[in-house]
Amino acid sequence: MRQQLVRLALRTSLIYGLFAALWILLSDRVLALSVADPDLREQLQTYKGWVFVAFTMVLLYSLLRRQLMRWEHLVAEREQAEAALKKSEEQLRQAVAVAGLGLFEDDHVNDVLHWSALEHDMHRLDRAAQPNLKEGLQRVHPDDRERHVAAIQRAHDPRGDGVFLSEYRIVLADGSIRWLVSRSQTFFEGEGAARRPVRTIGAEQDITAQKQAELQIRQLNEDLEQRVAQRTAELADANARLSELVAVKDNLLAIASHDLRSPLGAILNTAELLIEDDELPSDMRQRMLENIYSSAQFLIEMVTKLLDLSRLEAGKVEMEPSRLLVSEIARQSLASLQAHAEAKTIATELVVDPGELPVYADSTKLMQILNNLLSNAIKFTPAGGHVTVAIGPDPDGVCVSVADTGMGIPTEGLPHVFEKFRQIHRRGTADERGSGLGLAIVRQLVDLHGGSIEVSSTVNGGSTFTVHLPSRAPERSLSNGAAG
Repeated sequence: MRQQLVRLALRTSLIYGLFAALWILLSDRVLALSVADPDLREQLQTYKGWVFVAFTMVLLYSLLRRQLMRWEHLVAEREQAEAALKKSEEQLRQAVAVAGLGLFEDDHVNDVLHWSALEHDMHRLDRAAQPNLKEGLQRVHPDDRERHVAAIQRAHDPRGDGVFLSEYRIVLADGSIRWLVSRSQTFFEGEGAARRPVRTIGAEQDITAQKQAELQIRQLNEDLEQRVAQRTAELADANARLSELVAVKDNLLAIASHDLRSPLGAILNTAELLIEDDELPSDMRQRMLENIYSSAQFLIEMVTKLLDLSRLEAGKVEMEPSRLLVSEIARQSLASLQAHAEAKTIATELVVDPGELPVYADSTKLMQILNNLLSNAIKFTPAGGHVTVAIGPDPDGVCVSVADTGMGIPTEGLPHVFEKFRQIHRRGTADERGSGLGLAIVRQLVDLHGGSIEVSSTVNGGSTFTVHLPSRAPERSLSNGAAG
């Protein structure tokens, strides 16, 4: 505005001077040529100064009015531009506030760092405090500091493009951690070796909520993947179980077609002979009745074991545990099978450690375990053999072993001895028949007690089955008193 006024004054002075010079030079000559009367010319001569002043005022007024109109137009344009700029600045401030952007500017020449109010708030610093780059780097999380500093150095490198982008954490004075994302552009001056950074302008945004949401999504995805993997494993287990059940069904059909049909056929044929021939000798009739009886016993044993195994695998066997001595159950089991052993002239022996400890077990299920092991030992031991039951201490409870001097088990059969329907020997030493279920039931019952069973054997040298029983009840027995 001051320059415009000076230019206007100079222009007016120049016009006024030119017009005054022309008036002085031309006014007398114009009067002499245009007015012949000397008296009139002299009278007009006295008014020529006033005429000059009036004309000059009109001319100056016209010039000033024109200039003022131009000034008013310029002022109006400037006011509009200032209003637009103010509105734009207000919109920018609102946008920055809504976006949560903290602005910063680093003057590299004067080594001065400027922060906006929101930038101070992000770092929990007093708005009147002067920010410092070194102190700011100290607030960066130790795990992010090296990477963050390297990004700053790359942005300030004169050989680069000056672009800076970094996501990092800061540790506030109260120990809380916030995530920030920082973007900036560094400007350089000079060329070649003289090129240097002079100014950096950028913005930061608090993305803690976004990072927390990402963490929650990641955790949900991990949980979902874990559940999918668990469900997949469950389905795989179910498929394996289904395959096992199909195999069981096939084995049951095989048993029904052979092991069950054979004794039923023997019973039927013998019964027909007894019915049709009333004149059979008494000794033959007695043998036939004994055959019917033994076949019926085998059928009952087979059906009973099938039912026991199905209930065990379905988890429907109830446990009634109590504290007891295994030796007492062993004596009862040996007594119940003594007649069978004596019939084959097999000697039995019970060896009990003097320091035997009680165990927490179901007496009926423990009796079933020992009966199955002892009956197997007697079945596959030849006449004159020996069966020994030994009870001793174990690191976690009691160890029970059933050893015989029988046929033994081949090495290749040992891994399969506890499988359902797996019969290493189809017949005993006295042609006894077996179901192939007894040892599978033994393993299931031992598992229910929280114990374990193992076997060692030598062909024609006998077998030893060793059961380890804990001195305290397994958790499932204590919690609900039922298997499965």
